[in-house]
Amino acid sequence: MSSLLKTRRAALRPATEKSPRGTLCRMAVCIAVALGIVVLPAANAAAAEHAKFTVGGEEFQLSLPDGFCLPVDEFVEFARVAEQLDQTNMTDATFVKCGDIEKHSEPTGWGMMKTPRSSIGKKVPPRSEIIAYFQNNIKNPEIFQSLNNPDKLTNKRFQDVFGVDANVKSSLQPLAVDDKAGYIGGTVSGSVKGHEIIVAGAAAATVVRERIFFFYLFRPYKSPKDIADLIPLVKAGMLQFIVENEH
Repeated sequence: MSSLLKTRRAALRPATEKSPRGTLCRMAVCIAVALGIVVLPAANAAAAEHAKFTVGGEEFQLSLPDGFCLPVDEFVEFARVAEQLDQTNMTDATFVKCGDIEKHSEPTGWGMMKTPRSSIGKKVPPRSEIIAYFQNNIKNPEIFQSLNNPDKLTNKRFQDVFGVDANVKSSLQPLAVDDKAGYIGGTVSGSVKGHEIIVAGAAAATVVRERIFFFYLFRPYKSPKDIADLIPLVKAGMLQFIVENEH
């Protein structure tokens, strides 16, 4: 096992060192994994332009956004950890800024494609019905609640896997809808032993070949602009996914 992997394994344990920065960085990795966002630096970035995966027996292809790479080598293990933590969705693909991987730096951008587990094996309404639902319910408070309900489950899984409370809280809400997808955005935060991390996130949700997909992008949160800047990126990413996978 490489020294780098040993270091990252240690990062997933409860932080005990006295350095505030060290504690914060360890907690940040834990929160990222708890959210199903595998963003850990590897020795060499995987420069693949596409991710391929299977959902419900159907094969799909995702073009990675410009500047993003796939996790490589032993860091595939962390994808499995993320799967254990996220009981609500299947993580179809995960990607991270290539520059962060190459520089072994803290992540500045990451994302993933996800599919709700509850939708697998069930008849999914056509995209037109999903879009109509978004349009009719974009201001419905029940939608806000449903987007943020998984917090309790995430916190429990975090405790089960890592033995530490993360206090994960999300504030995601519907932001827009067009003829291709519905769009959500907001922040997700977590804290361990008094140290907090907040990330900005946005997602595009739609139906492709009778499968529901959420295309997520995240970055560290500094201001509401971080959320706004992600919306056109998830729109472009989902549109490309639709074009590539509809036959």
